[in-house]
Amino acid sequence: MKNLLPQILAPAIIALGILLLIKMFLPWILRHFCKKNKPPSFHYSKGVFLNSSERLLYEYLRNTIKNYTLFAKVRLEDICKSNKNDIRAYNAIANMHADFILCDPSTFYVEGVIELDGNFHSTAQQQKRDQRKNDALKSAGIPICRIEISELKNLEKVRAKILDVFKIEDYFLVKK
Repeated sequence: MKNLLPQILAPAIIALGILLLIKMFLPWILRHFCKKNKPPSFHYSKGVFLNSSERLLYEYLRNTIKNYTLFAKVRLEDICKSNKNDIRAYNAIANMHADFILCDPSTFYVEGVIELDGNFHSTAQQQKRDQRKNDALKSAGIPICRIEISELKNLEKVRAKILDVFKIEDYFLVKK
């Protein structure tokens, strides 16, 4: 009987060990080999494209500027082309956008950028980002007109600023 006990227990212990190993590694095996082609699941919700101040300026620009095509929230990389091999130049503006751009309607050549600056533009970090944006636009030869949110209370002041920055004649703007 004594010699029979190890012969019976040894396979049972080995089987139990194998079952424990399978239980420990089965989730890892399933995760890495069975679900390889399934993309990660993300959840998104619909957002508002322009905030209330941006909408006010957009409507003003859309209704007053003629002889230009107006676009909102355009990636800076789409209007300031960097050398394809200069990754530093690309990264400097990769996550930036222009609030509004004015284009020639026949060529879609960018004539100018209008930026709406809110309260957060007074922070040191945002001022650094704004300077990088200004430098990129200047380097590309694109004039930029910065408008403070507080200036939206006086649209004639906004009009005068646009005329001055873009050096365009008054007839390019529709009188209200």
